[in-house]
Order: sequence, then C-alpha cells, then structure tokens
Amino acid sequence: MPAWLLLLTVRANAVECVANLDRDALEGRLDAAEQAWLDLDTTAFRADMNDLAGLVVPCMGDLVPAELSARWHRLMALHYDDLGDAARADASIAAARALDPSLTLDDQWVGADHHLRAAWSAAAETGTRKVPEPSTGSLAFDGTLGRLRPDRVPSLVQVFDESGTARTTMYLGPDDPLPPYDAVPRTRNALIVASVGSAVLAGVSYGLASAAQSRLFTLADDPATSADALRAQRMQADLLTIGATVFVGSAAGTGAGAVLVGRR
Repeated sequence: MPAWLLLLTVRANAVECVANLDRDALEGRLDAAEQAWLDLDTTAFRADMNDLAGLVVPCMGDLVPAELSARWHRLMALHYDDLGDAARADASIAAARALDPSLTLDDQWVGADHHLRAAWSAAAETGTRKVPEPSTGSLAFDGTLGRLRPDRVPSLVQVFDESGTARTTMYLGPDDPLPPYDAVPRTRNALIVASVGSAVLAGVSYGLASAAQSRLFTLADDPATSADALRAQRMQADLLTIGATVFVGSAAGTGAGAVLVGRR
C-alpha cells in the first residue's frame, strides 16, 4: 500500500477532532481538491484527499448538505479510479449522480471514453433501506435527515446528538457497518411485549383450567352426569392446562431473549 494511502486510512480511523468544522471549511477543501484534479496535480490531489478523508470530513459538526455530499462522492470516484479500483469508483459516481444530477463529469474531469463517463450515464435511481432509529439525536445520509440509507452505493452518514451537532461523520461503502450509536431497542421491546402477553395468557389459561377442574369434580360427584360429559369436561381442563403451560414457556423464552439481545 502506498504511504500516502496508508496515512489516509490511519487518519480516517484514528482522528481526534480539536473542533467541529462547518460547511464553509468543507467546501473550501472540496474546492482545493477539485482544482488539483483539474490542474492534473496528482500530488496535491492526493494530499487534499488525505486531509479531507482523515481530518475534515470526520470532524464535521454541521450537516453536510446533499450538494456537498455529491461533490465528495465525485471526488471519491476520482480517488478510487486513481487507485485502480474501478468498481468502487463507479459506485461512488453513481451516488454523486443520484444526489445531484446537475453535477457535471465532462471532458475537463475525465476523457470521453472513460469508464466513469459510462457509469455516470448509466446511473439509475438508488434504492434505500431503513436502519435502526437512534434512541437520542438523529441520523443523516448524504445530507438528508432520517433512517433511510442509500442502497448499493456509498453514503456519507452523520450521527447527531440532541443539540443537532454531528458527533460522527463517516464515508461508508454499500456494505460497511454503521458507526456505533444507541438505537431504539425495537427487538428487545418486541420480546418484552411478547413475554408479558404470554404471561397474561398463561394466567388466564390457568384460571380457566382451575375452573374447569373444579367443574369436573362437581360433575363427578353428580350421579346424573354421563360418561361423555365427564370426558368432555376432563378434556377441556387438560387442554386449558396444556395451553397455560405453553404460554408459561413462551413467556420465559421471550423474556430470556429480551435479556440476551439487550439494546438492539
């Protein structure tokens, strides 16, 4: 791995932000990187991308709007192409096109027969998938607040605190895991509801089974009760007891599941 790429990776994973940066800071660095590319200054372009990926983007405190996210995706496409990774370059250019169709990728950027031009022309509307809802604060993908993550293309994800300040800003590939955050424990809550519901049904079933058992004893003491009536009453009592036992097992199982999954 080239030293400059290794430095970019290390900084992107280990940066400690001294202060939150605003949109103007990001836009200025995007301008510099784009100009370096247009000037065919590979050294400056790589240095600018290094700083953007390792120092600027991770330290964004503001929401990165869609138009700046699109420019960042375009730069990442050029960056990946510079590394010889055509697949990631094509995915990034598709993300840029989806975000801002007015963005250009003409001859000043790449040649007419370049694969990125074909990827730009072929880019279709990207789908989305829902991600877990944060328990506090909010999420944004490519400048849009919400839980809808772009599908099959990279995205710029931001995790905001209650004050609206981005505490995490990351460039994610299509299959990269989300940055850690406290999510609403939907799975646990569903299991807790199921456990409580099963416990309630178990209690009701046991009550009905007890009443059916008492009714069976009453019928058994009555000489006028037929054998068929006794069998029917015994079957009802047995079924209610079995049902209550099943509900108890369900309550225990889902309760244990809620403990095991924790805040997920």
